[in-house]
Order: sequence, then C-alpha cells, then structure tokens
Amino acid sequence: MRTLLIAGLVCLGVAAGTGAARAQSDCSKIVPASPFGADDQTGATNRVTPAVIKAAAAEIQEGKVVSLTHPLVDGVPLFGTRFTKTVLTAGALAPGGALGKNGATFMEDTWLSQSHVGTHLDGLGHFGRYDCYYNQNAMGKYINQNYMTRLGLDHLKSFATCGVVIDLVRVYQQVNKLKTNARAARVQTPG
Repeated sequence: MRTLLIAGLVCLGVAAGTGAARAQSDCSKIVPASPFGADDQTGATNRVTPAVIKAAAAEIQEGKVVSLTHPLVDGVPLFGTRFTKTVLTAGALAPGGALGKNGATFMEDTWLSQSHVGTHLDGLGHFGRYDCYYNQNAMGKYINQNYMTRLGLDHLKSFATCGVVIDLVRVYQQVNKLKTNARAARVQTPG
C-alpha cells in the first residue's frame, strides 16, 4: 500500500512538473517575434493605418456589399465535435398569461454554440505551438479559468480594408468534398 502511495505521489509530481515546464517554454525557439515589438498584442492590424483605409476605399468600383455572415440555425456545417442548439422561449403566451395593462408578451431566441461556428474573428491567443503563441508569449501564465489576460480580441484594432472573399463551402461542394446540409440550406442569406 505504501509503495502504491509513493508511486502515485511521484506521478503527480511528474505531471505537475510537466505543466510548469510547458507554462515556462522558451518561445523564442518555437515562434517568431512580432515585427511590431516585444509588447505587441495587435498583430497585422497594426498595418491598417488611415492611409491604408483611404487607399482601400479608392479601390471601390461598384459599392457592392457582400455579407460575410452565416445563418445561426441548427444544422450549420460543424467541425469536429462542435454543436449548435436553438431554443425558443415564449413568455406569457398562454391564455390569460399576458403581462400588465398593455398585455405584453415576448419571444426570445437563444442560440447555443461554441465560438467557432459561423462567422467569427479569432484573437492572437487562439492558436499556438505547444505553450507558445503570437509574439513568443508562453500562454500558460496568461490564462485563468474564464479568459486570457494577453492576446485577446480586445487588443485587435478595428479595421476597414480591401480583401478577397472566397466561398470555400461552395468550392468544396462543387468538387464533392463537402456535403450540403439540408437544414442549413433552407436559410438563405442575400448576397
């Protein structure tokens, strides 16, 4: 029994040591430094200056608006084990259930999902190698139970610039590499 206890404590020590080593990675050997300095948490949005925005605006020829949004419905294409679930809460619709002198009733749509479903923007703390993220940050020391304290979306600058839009869903569907989801196809976005 004593041998089992000692073996268990040794395993816990090794596991704890491994986590600490990852949190203290020498990221200078794993990811490059930012060209914008050691404290940069903004990344390429540093390049979107007023002059760049003005130049992008000069490129506009048609003024066509292309929606980059996706319908938030159950059945949208999902990666891995991600999920979506739509819940409708209808309040006070039962006979006699209306609220107040005005007879108020309400509907609330709730759409539950992980953040990587549909249109979204990732911060620089989204993807790394081992414990090393953008600008050589060892992220183990910049996270807590609920959020990152470095490289979050709050550090990105807002931007307007020109770009290229490729409908990868359509491209993959045309070469039969992605199946059409009948539930998601029912909701069409203009554009």
